[in-house]
Amino acid sequence: MLCAVGNDEDLRRAAIWLLGFVPEPADLDLLTQAAKDSDEGIRNAAVGTLGSRGKEPAVIDLLSNLLDDPSSQGRISGLSSLSFLQQPKMRHHGRGFPACLTPDAGTMPR
Repeated sequence: MLCAVGNDEDLRRAAIWLLGFVPEPADLDLLTQAAKDSDEGIRNAAVGTLGSRGKEPAVIDLLSNLLDDPSSQGRISGLSSLSFLQQPKMRHHGRGFPACLTPDAGTMPR
């Protein structure tokens, strides 16, 4: 799916989201790249798509790694997907639960 790797961020997010509806084993490499993308929206789209792929070990590992995402929304999405898949992996994660839910620096109201 070429549009998932282009320069148009909106098109990339939509293409990655659509991969969740027709999962193919070859898409896992593309989703792995998307889960590490610098754009938060791309990473969040990848999380949702990964969550729809089932309990493949590679998927669980990718979602677990997203518990260290720079954005709190990314961490929450990763945790939600792991929970949806009924995976206790976050228990063994270095950052731990609920530490992965702590807000990003500078985002707390005064």
